[in-house]
Amino acid sequence: MELLVQEVYRLLENSLKKRCMLILLLIITSTAICSIFLGNPFIHYINFGMSKVKVKGWIMLYFPQWAIMCMIWGIIGGVYEFIYKDQCIKKCTNILLNECDSIKMLELARYGCQYGKETRKYKELLCFEKMYVWALNENFMSEKAMTYLLTEWESNRGLEHKRLMLQINLSILFEQKKDEDFLLAIRQYPKFQKNSIVLVQESMLCKDYYNAIEILKKTKCKTKYEQMKKSYYLAECYASIGLSNEAKKEIQHVLTCVQLEEYIVRSNKLLYSIKNKI
Repeated sequence: MELLVQEVYRLLENSLKKRCMLILLLIITSTAICSIFLGNPFIHYINFGMSKVKVKGWIMLYFPQWAIMCMIWGIIGGVYEFIYKDQCIKKCTNILLNECDSIKMLELARYGCQYGKETRKYKELLCFEKMYVWALNENFMSEKAMTYLLTEWESNRGLEHKRLMLQINLSILFEQKKDEDFLLAIRQYPKFQKNSIVLVQESMLCKDYYNAIEILKKTKCKTKYEQMKKSYYLAECYASIGLSNEAKKEIQHVLTCVQLEEYIVRSNKLLYSIKNKI
């Protein structure tokens, strides 16, 4: 685990270098190709009769276009860096998304935060702090996640920090069944209104289980963990409207996937309550 975290930190540190090298390579290559057709890009002298004449290079003549081209390469470099960082982080997040092992994910993220603070690698620390808060939330430790955001967060407290605060607040309100506060919190951050899980939670709090089931059925899952969460919410909704057999089927899927004790306990409780109703 320690080696994986250190490797990810090393890769994240190299992301800026890779971005700069890519942008520089694109600028040099594109400038060289243009020079084949437009000539010398820099100020130079040409022989004109018995004298030498100073001539502007094509970069000076077409400077606005060349500057726009460089800006485009800069944007492409930024996109490349974002994708590269995302691939680095997936080395860690796949533990949860594909193995459904949220405890291991939590321990890894915790060590990642500790390592980043000890080595003062604050630029890379942001990725692990986001991961740690996310892992706490997925382990039903929303209040602990909120405490971390308020008192222990050491990265920049910008838009990402605000988004996480709102997300964790939603999780706390959902667990506490505070439907009015939940709806109010969603309005503060409109992007959450496009999140299928948030919409499902909203419907469940309003006891509109049929709408929640409809949303879940339309939701496409890319990972094993997303499918497990979908099955868990479906089981709760089916149980609430009396569809016991469908609920049992979804619970069995959850129990075969998940390695988190809290999900197992909750799923077994739900299964037990269904059997008592029959």
